[in-house]
Amino acid sequence: MDLVSDMFINGSFRATSFGSCCPQKDTEIYNPMQDEQCFYLNIFTPKTKFNQSLLPVLVWIHDGALQVSCSSQSIPLLFNGTNIVARSPQQPVIIVTINYQLGILGDMYLDELTQENPIVWPTDGNYFHLDMLSALRRINKIIRDYGGNSHNVLLFGESAGANAVIDIGALRGSFNLYQHVISQSGNAGNYLYYTNMSNALDASYKIVQQMKCSNRNSQQMLACLRNCSIEDLIIAYGDPIQNGKYNQILSIIMGNNDYEYPKMNSTDAISVLISSMGQKWAAIVADYFQLNNCSSNINAINRCCNVVRLVLMDKPLLSWIMGNTSSSTDEDNSSTLPCSSGSSLRPRILIEAESLRAEAQQLMFQAKAASEQSHIEYHSGYKSEAKILSIKKTNLYRQMNEKNQQAAKLIFKHFNQDRPNNVIDLHSLYVEEALQYLEKKLDECHSNNISQLTVITGIGNNSQDKIAKIKPKVENFARQNHLKMTPYGGHVVIDLTETNHQDTNGCIIL
Repeated sequence: MDLVSDMFINGSFRATSFGSCCPQKDTEIYNPMQDEQCFYLNIFTPKTKFNQSLLPVLVWIHDGALQVSCSSQSIPLLFNGTNIVARSPQQPVIIVTINYQLGILGDMYLDELTQENPIVWPTDGNYFHLDMLSALRRINKIIRDYGGNSHNVLLFGESAGANAVIDIGALRGSFNLYQHVISQSGNAGNYLYYTNMSNALDASYKIVQQMKCSNRNSQQMLACLRNCSIEDLIIAYGDPIQNGKYNQILSIIMGNNDYEYPKMNSTDAISVLISSMGQKWAAIVADYFQLNNCSSNINAINRCCNVVRLVLMDKPLLSWIMGNTSSSTDEDNSSTLPCSSGSSLRPRILIEAESLRAEAQQLMFQAKAASEQSHIEYHSGYKSEAKILSIKKTNLYRQMNEKNQQAAKLIFKHFNQDRPNNVIDLHSLYVEEALQYLEKKLDECHSNNISQLTVITGIGNNSQDKIAKIKPKVENFARQNHLKMTPYGGHVVIDLTETNHQDTNGCIIL
């Protein structure tokens, strides 16, 4: 939505002072006047006029966790474009700083807004990103008037701004708006940085309830919210959508932890998660990845900082985003990751499998949230919305199962690629997956006239409660299928001679 054309029809505006900052919660950092009408560009140009070609344009996106800060924050000390302009005598540049909506105004996720006016509100939530795109479009349109080259635009930002300059490249409508990126102290591709739609919807409707605007039709609900003061909305917003959306210490975690965190123990690891995603999610993730039992030993398989690196890195999403916004290759970038000491890392195939497991776990959380919200919508009388959420839940569970199947395939390949044909290793598989692979292996044994199968199950060292899960299920499977078997410490030997009388090598299941 182009507010400029509507507000300044004659094309002129007396820009002798900085505009208002966007509404935000109070911080110790000074910000000038705040107002919802805060969409301003600040353009800094060299004093000297150059008769050369058009100048490069550098666009700054400020930090602040998408919650606070401003393009004119603490001027003249911070975010002052004249600093770079004055220090670029050999290659003059133009600096542009922008504002964008923050907190609840940039994050609120309500389907009612899209339903009200799909042209004005083309999407739910992520309004801060839409503001950034709008600013870039405006810059491309006018920057030539200031001597700038709209085909040589560089985005740069720090922290939340650093993440934004990467993310924008994955958004529709960003093509050709900029050509270069500098991302300072940030990281894109971390699945914990992004909030899924179900969680955002749930958190947003909790705010609606807090503001006593629920139990109304869509039009009345939006009117109620618009009548609330911005101060009350900011207080109601708090941190519900922020958790899981912004990670303030990613620059530390994404550094080389062999130097920054050489002795990370389980307490340190859990503290990092709490700082990154909040107490609730940290507890769930720590439990799932068994961080309470991780080791500070640099050579340990379950080294704490290796696990934290895995948790805070969604490799597939990172590769996708960077592949669309930079000239990255598929080469191994492990030297830039925490704990990147080479031999101390787990095998690449297991890291990939664990990343898929983490994605599946996130999809499960999303599916549960969609299911809960579907029940709420149904009992509130919004049956069509409930049906949409129910379908979304089904799709999320399907995606979760696909990710787990991909992970199981990689895990099975890792543990069995060098095994003889009479051995199967079921380590690190879920019980249901282990039994499926066992059935398939038994069929192969029968087809190849193998008389004995040894199944390596482990003794439960990797289980959360240190109790074997796969072994008793394998034993029960053998009994139910009338197979003669002999259990040992970490494996089970199944005798197939009753169905296979040929004298061949035994078959071992690990």
